[in-house]
Amino acid sequence: MKKTWYLILGTVWFFQLTLWAWPKFEYDPHHPFLSTDFQKEINLLTQSEVTYGNHVELLIDALSSLTKKIELAKSAQKTIFLSTMIFLTHLDPLMQEFCDILIEKAKSGVSVYFIMDEANSYVDSGIFKKLERNGIHIVYFNPLFGGSDPIPFSIRMHEKYMVVDGTQAVIGGQNMYDERYPFLPFEAMNWRDTDIYVEGPAAQQMANHFVDVWASITNQTGPQKIEITPGELELDPQKRSSHLGEARYLYNEPYTGNKWINAYYLKLIRQAQHHIIWAANQVVLTEEFEIALKEAANRGVKVLLMTNSWSTAWWQPVWYQYFFWTGYRPFFGSNVELRLYQSRFNHSKILYVDGVVTSIGSFNHDYMSLQNDAESTVVSYDRDFNEKVLKQLVMDLEDTSGPGFWAWLFQLFSRN
Repeated sequence: MKKTWYLILGTVWFFQLTLWAWPKFEYDPHHPFLSTDFQKEINLLTQSEVTYGNHVELLIDALSSLTKKIELAKSAQKTIFLSTMIFLTHLDPLMQEFCDILIEKAKSGVSVYFIMDEANSYVDSGIFKKLERNGIHIVYFNPLFGGSDPIPFSIRMHEKYMVVDGTQAVIGGQNMYDERYPFLPFEAMNWRDTDIYVEGPAAQQMANHFVDVWASITNQTGPQKIEITPGELELDPQKRSSHLGEARYLYNEPYTGNKWINAYYLKLIRQAQHHIIWAANQVVLTEEFEIALKEAANRGVKVLLMTNSWSTAWWQPVWYQYFFWTGYRPFFGSNVELRLYQSRFNHSKILYVDGVVTSIGSFNHDYMSLQNDAESTVVSYDRDFNEKVLKQLVMDLEDTSGPGFWAWLFQLFSRN
């Protein structure tokens, strides 16, 4: 009897070990995604440019992201560009400090420009009036009344980034408020997020994108573009083999505009060789992406979609719960593996492919990001950074399980 139990426990232990040990970090400096020809192809496909000499840092959770943004705001000498979907200061000491710094900088001669999603501006409208009275330039994306949105609330400014002096930036999934919910007496809505700090040419690309968006909204002269210095290609063989400091900035224009992120992600998925880890808020993919992911999994690529479960997203709107059914359904019975967070809502948006590509920004694997909203992301080819991202993904993976109940429910209804 004891031998039987030892065998069972040993089998379970081995299964868990093999599951959580995957994937090990590997970085092939000769991977096709890193080749000059492939990068030139992507330049044309996405109307972007790979840059060198960037410095990137991983920022986990609200505290590290907001602290970095406060630090950058304090250091600003010329300009502060800010774009976000949600901006809240209610009972939030960090955000109140941030607003005070913006006002102080504006009064000292720093040009502060702010693009705010109008649908979400009504939640804390008083702060925007205060900022404008103190010299901060604010424009509102897609007005609810008289705007171009064919379906109210369906097209939003989902980009979340801040650029200081055109050279330093923070970008990711973190909105402008403390996601730790410090004003609540419990942690049921405490969530995870991921941002990155970027310094160098990729931040310059982000700054110029902000200028373009500002001009498209206002049709007026606003902040000026800067000349981008792509950075020098590192020729040291050891550093070159790690592609240190290589990055590119990509964005999606809203609704019927250009979808550069879509194009790049599809290219990666269709040509991935080993593994794809795609972590995001919710899964509601278009048919094109569903097919691409299934085909990748069928040819032997390990495809892992990480997203939220009912236990982490119970407080979300009803339509969000509906996505648990419609979003998961296409992958039941396929080789694509769904992993659902169990103890903490995870708002991160990360694509990790073959160890050589990491993308972090505002881009979810849902139809809002794919079709409707304005989105931004930074792609890193830096070996050291990508290894850190994988370690974080594996930690997040430990808080997941498969969609057992939903898979059972789908199979039940499929038989009837």
